[in-house]
Amino acid sequence: MRLVVTDSGLGGLSVCADLLKAPTGPTAKNTELLYVNAAPDPQHSYNSMESLAEKQEVFQTFLGRLADSYQPDHIFVACHTLSALLSEIKLPKLPIQGMLELTRKAILEETKEFGYSRLLILATPTTIYSGVYDRLLPDTQSIACPGLADMISSDLTGTRIIENIRLFLSGANPPLSPGKVIVVLGCTHYGWRENLFLEALDNIGIEPSLINPNKIAAQQLVKQWSLDEAIRFVGAYSTPMEERKTMMHLLEDVGAFPLITALNQEEVFSFFKK
Repeated sequence: MRLVVTDSGLGGLSVCADLLKAPTGPTAKNTELLYVNAAPDPQHSYNSMESLAEKQEVFQTFLGRLADSYQPDHIFVACHTLSALLSEIKLPKLPIQGMLELTRKAILEETKEFGYSRLLILATPTTIYSGVYDRLLPDTQSIACPGLADMISSDLTGTRIIENIRLFLSGANPPLSPGKVIVVLGCTHYGWRENLFLEALDNIGIEPSLINPNKIAAQQLVKQWSLDEAIRFVGAYSTPMEERKTMMHLLEDVGAFPLITALNQEEVFSFFKK
């Protein structure tokens, strides 16, 4: 069996790291984990593409070649931006799951349990402008954080990251008011720096009930899949050194050493060449 987890970049490795730590379900199937970077190249991420049509075409091509070349039994799209495209493109004939439904479900469950009526979504501009989490609660506010995902992949110390989180929060329109709020980290990259988001929110008096969908995704996947020792990392390009160094540091911090080994032995495959 082969489980593929994919993202535009390395943010989805956070889901894989949580998956390694989560207790396996009693009916889980033993499987190989294949992490696949869905980005075409380091300078051309989905968030930098000019049109929705381009995003759809590139991601559809990627999924088709991924299915044909690696024959996965299940694909999990660990990316809110790419998950929003799944309903708009032609998909390979195999089970494909994304982040949106489990995130929506978590928001509604959190509302029911704690009675919160305010919702704050922090995500990439593409995810925010897609409106996938709009109108879940009457008082919903979304903040686009351009460039933050790439910064998380390259800022080893986190100094620039928290400065930018504070900048995005301070620029909210209307301004954020203190109090209890459900806060969603709507980009898998953000899960790596959950502590910095909590610090920045506390600085402005927000009492967050924080939803990190990465952890929820891992809890769902581990019910179905039990990872064996075979973990592989594949991408269309070799991971740039700065991004690799930062990711190694983050993976080491959470003890995800099998993923460090896989990243060190990464395979390059031409998903996008005609």
